[in-house]
Amino acid sequence: ITYTATGPGGSVSRTASVTVVNPLPTANFTINGTTSATVSVGQTITYSWSSTNATSWNWALSISPGGADACGNSNSGNWGALPRTASGSFSGAAASCQAGFTYTITYTATGPGGSVSRTASVRVN
Repeated sequence: ITYTATGPGGSVSRTASVTVVNPLPTANFTINGTTSATVSVGQTITYSWSSTNATSWNWALSISPGGADACGNSNSGNWGALPRTASGSFSGAAASCQAGFTYTITYTATGPGGSVSRTASVRVN
């Protein structure tokens, strides 16, 4: 962009460039309304998420201790149990085969401006 100022003493021009950047996505993710929940077997676990400026989403799961639970779930960088959407929620009851495990889940939102991740965990007693 070139700007020109003209007055009685003449004209002066200056050039400036403008770079348009895509906004970084935003993301929110909670389990039972927090980023660190504890539930007992049979209690409801509610996952809630939202994002803006994103075009794709991913879930990653880490289980401790040991990387796997008695239900057959295991660590995954591409966990498919939750929908890959901009926003939503999902609820289910903690199962007895999950007792004694902590599940750390990461929600990643990716768009033209980059990626952002949010992590929450739930311990099942």
